[in-house]
Amino acid sequence: MTNSTISCYNQPFDDRPAPPTNGLASNITPTSALISWTPGIGGTPVAYYEIWQAISPGYVAGTSDGNTPWFGLENLAPGSVNFYLITAFGINGQASNPLNIFFITPQLFYTQPYYPPRPRYCPPPQNCYPPHPNCGPYKNSGW
Repeated sequence: MTNSTISCYNQPFDDRPAPPTNGLASNITPTSALISWTPGIGGTPVAYYEIWQAISPGYVAGTSDGNTPWFGLENLAPGSVNFYLITAFGINGQASNPLNIFFITPQLFYTQPYYPPRPRYCPPPQNCYPPHPNCGPYKNSGW
């Protein structure tokens, strides 16, 4: 065990933070989700959590402070497989083992509004301006 320059109450923080546990994805919609976890017990106090989107190409989706064990995800692709790693970073800069969270967003379905069938084909009215006999509604009216 090595000595660290960061300490709390004169106790050095040489350990990594405990990894988060019990990962859960909830409130899943076609384009968003809420992921949450239980903070680990023991190790160095957590400064923040890093949320990493682990499907290629991977990227950091965001961070959450050490007191906020959840993160909202937006702009997800409908019907997509999502795989995230949540890593706790201690106040000494060391990282925990990651927690895996996996979920699938539902498809985005669009339904056309219902239009009842037309009773019969009706040709469009004829252009009858100015009105004169044998045109449009006056056709065969004897006018």
